[in-house]
This record gives sequence, structure tokens and C-alpha cells, in this order.
Amino acid sequence: MKRQWTWIGSLVLICGVASAADEQRRDPREMIDRLAARSFSQRIAAENALYESGHRILPYLESGLTHPNPEVRLRVETLIQRVSRSQLGETITDFLAPGSQTTLPGWDLVAEVTGDRPETRQVYGELLRGDTDLSAALSQPDQIEAELRRRVMLPGMPRLRDARGVSALSLLILLTHPEAEHPDDVARSAYYLLRQLVNQNATTPEDTMKLTLVAYWVTQPAPNLAQDRFELANRLGLPEAIHPAMELIDNPRRQFQIHEPFAVIAHYGGSEEMAALEKLLTDTTELSASRGENDAIKSTTQLRDLALAALIEMTKQDPETYGLKPFRRDPSGQIRNMSVAFDSEEARNKAFAQWKTWSTKNLKKFLAPPNEAAEGFSI
Repeated sequence: MKRQWTWIGSLVLICGVASAADEQRRDPREMIDRLAARSFSQRIAAENALYESGHRILPYLESGLTHPNPEVRLRVETLIQRVSRSQLGETITDFLAPGSQTTLPGWDLVAEVTGDRPETRQVYGELLRGDTDLSAALSQPDQIEAELRRRVMLPGMPRLRDARGVSALSLLILLTHPEAEHPDDVARSAYYLLRQLVNQNATTPEDTMKLTLVAYWVTQPAPNLAQDRFELANRLGLPEAIHPAMELIDNPRRQFQIHEPFAVIAHYGGSEEMAALEKLLTDTTELSASRGENDAIKSTTQLRDLALAALIEMTKQDPETYGLKPFRRDPSGQIRNMSVAFDSEEARNKAFAQWKTWSTKNLKKFLAPPNEAAEGFSI
């Protein structure tokens, strides 16, 4: 009896294989129509045959999305996902093979920024393997903005998502894609999430990739996002914070926050930044004033004062010789907030006259052309 059932099972299996093979020889459009066959077995046979046809069947399946039968449309949509996942899985396997020249959607920029190494390939390949929506968006750059918006904003609401469950690396890959332009509200929402998701300690290849992509993002000019880019880079201790810092001092709209960019420029800046600061030494825009008794002005800070203080720090001079208080530093020795004020216009004029005398004799050596900069980012 057992032998009889084995024989019957084998016959069914052979017939099933033959049936699938027969189905694959049919016209793809006919197979798609058979997804609505009255017979359940015929529907399954057609579905299996379409799936086993591989990626060559995708154009036909995509045309099936407009089929008049709703069941066909549903099965076609499922098939597209299955075939795409299978194709992507094979491509990722090739991508991860030693010495592979295979690429993946979006990989070229990521490789250019983070380096094409086995560990970065592994992180990227596994990311796309587990996130087919990301892969699909990167394959169609016109969909990237919508995909980023979906990830950072709550559906139908201006409020941003909770950071839990959000992949920082996915956000950064979408945010930095060269073919995508993101509205300020989407990019700013991504920034708020990244501020929660990315930390300064790079203990894994993925952490390093995230920090490197942040460093790349903050160097891309975007005046409306200069403050956001600066705050993120500065919080992470990235020297690339100097790029948005320079944008901020060129247009100090949010004046109460302008002290920190000057501190970053003083710490990371070189001859190019010194030259830019020199041009600000005539800018008398008043940023703040402290008042004493009877509301009398006790001291004031002008934009040029911050430029002077930054130059004093960059040229390794003592601020006290200019009538300024010592700069406050963190444990690492870096100035976090360039707080400067003059008690009188006379004190200010004296300090600027001293700078003029000193710079005439000494500044030239600080403005010498720098050595060839190393490629890449600070991570």
C-alpha cells in the first residue's frame, strides 16, 4: 500500500512539473489571464510558471497591473514583488562576492563617499536585502523624495515620525542621493531623526558609514538648512561643520546662534577661512548688548568682534592682550561658544588697531597656501 501511495505521489509531482513547464511555454499574456481561471489548480500553475520565468516576465507583469480583473491585478502585484525580491537577492549575492564588479542601485555614490570595501559592501547589500522599498526607490530616482517623505513624516500629517524603527543609514542614503532634490521640510525632518539616531561613537562598519555620509551631507550647500546641518555636524564633532558654519556667518539671520559657528571656524579653519574672517572686520552689525543698572548698556558684541576673536584664536594669540577675557574651553581644549564683548567703543577700537598692527607684520605666514588636502572625509 505504501508503495502505491509513493507511486501516486510521484505521478502527481511529475504532472505538476510538466504542467508548470507547459505553462511557461504559453504566451505570458495568456498566463496572466489564467490567473483568473475558475480552476484553483490552473491559477496556481499559472502563478508558479510566471514566477519561474524570472525577471524577463516583469514587463508583462507590469502591464498586468491594469488588467480588468481585480484578482489578476492582486496576483500580478504579488508576483512583481516576489520576482523583484528574487532578482535582487541574486544580484546582492553577486555584489557580495569577492572581487565583484556587480553594482546595486545607489551604490556608486555610497562607494565614492564611504569607500568600496568588503565591509561597506556587506552592510549595503544586507541593507537592501532587508529593505526592498529602499532598493525600489533607488532604482527609480524620481521616487526618492516620496520615499524619504514616507519614512520621516506621519501619513497625512505634518508631524514627523518617532525615531524608533527608522534606519539612519537608509535616511542618509536617500538624503544624499545626487539625483534627488528634497523640499526643506522633508530634509529638516530627516535631520531631526538623524540627530536622535546617529552618535559620535563609530564601533561598527555601519556606524562609520553613517558618520561619513553625515559628513558628506553637511558639506553640500543648502542655505535654508545651514543651521540644521551645522548643529548635527557640530554635535557629532565633525570638522565638516565648518562648511555650514561659513554659510551661517555669511548670512547671520539667527543672530543669537552665531557664536558657535565662529568657534567652529576658529577650531577647524585654515587660510581660506582666515581670509573670509578678515573681510568681516568692518562689519559693525550689533548682535547683542548687556545692560547694567538703570538699563544702561554695559557691553556690546558686533559681528566684527567675533571675527576678530576667531582670528586671534586661529593665530594662537592671547585674547587678554586684546582686552578680551580668556575664551571658555571644553575639556578637549576646544572653544564651544565664542563669547566676546567690549565694554566701550574705545576698547574695541584699541583691539582692532592692535590687530591691524600685528596682522601687517605676521598674518601673511598664516595665509600661505595650504598643502594638498587629503581626499575623503574626517571619519
